[in-house]
Amino acid sequence: MKSQCVVFCAGNAVADVLARPVDYLAPPGTSQRLEDVVLAAGGNCVNTAIALARQGVAVAISAAIGGDRFGQFIRERVCAEGIDDSDLSVIPEAKTSTSIVLVQGSGERH
Repeated sequence: MKSQCVVFCAGNAVADVLARPVDYLAPPGTSQRLEDVVLAAGGNCVNTAIALARQGVAVAISAAIGGDRFGQFIRERVCAEGIDDSDLSVIPEAKTSTSIVLVQGSGERH
């Protein structure tokens, strides 16, 4: 029997690629050294659900993801946090929403 959730989060799920530090954009044709590049689960639905789950709240989510590696990654992260993913919808032919976030040394995001 499936347990009832206390909070149900609905919204978007996004794979965030976080690159830091990026205090300026390198000129075209050149490269820029980064200290860290991280793949993280994001989007309003996922971020809220993870924050609540880490506080001990029982959470379920409803969001759409693509049938790609990013969608699989989001499902894995959600499950690792103990979030009920039974209403996470996979659209096989779609690509999961993805954003590249440039993080300055000060922590500001672009």
